[in-house]
Amino acid sequence: MNNVPPIRLLEADEEDLRRLLLRALNENQVLILSNIGGRGERVSRILQRISDSRGVPLSTLKLNAKILRELRLIRYGTLSEPDEAELTPLGRSVLRVVEDPTYRCAPFCPSQHAVDARGRCFKPSPAHLSD
Repeated sequence: MNNVPPIRLLEADEEDLRRLLLRALNENQVLILSNIGGRGERVSRILQRISDSRGVPLSTLKLNAKILRELRLIRYGTLSEPDEAELTPLGRSVLRVVEDPTYRCAPFCPSQHAVDARGRCFKPSPAHLSD
């Protein structure tokens, strides 16, 4: 690999980077990143769990997992060579910025969900739907 030092960000830059990442990644991709937790699970099990709990079609999640792998944000095996799903170092960095608790939809959201680049809650609660 190359010996490029990591990017150092000021707090103001980090907010801009977060907006950029949330604009570049869709909600399903962020869900996948946040559900790969180093539990030794295969990507198919993770995607099935997300599909069951969030009602997202499995085929949509598979496509988004493939995109994340092509972006080198996650690693996982193949059908012929199964392996556990994991975040790459870049994937961990991206997730850290995207899930930064500093950027929540509070005080409007009682559940403290993350917001996208437009300030919309990722997990709208009934309170959001009545707005």
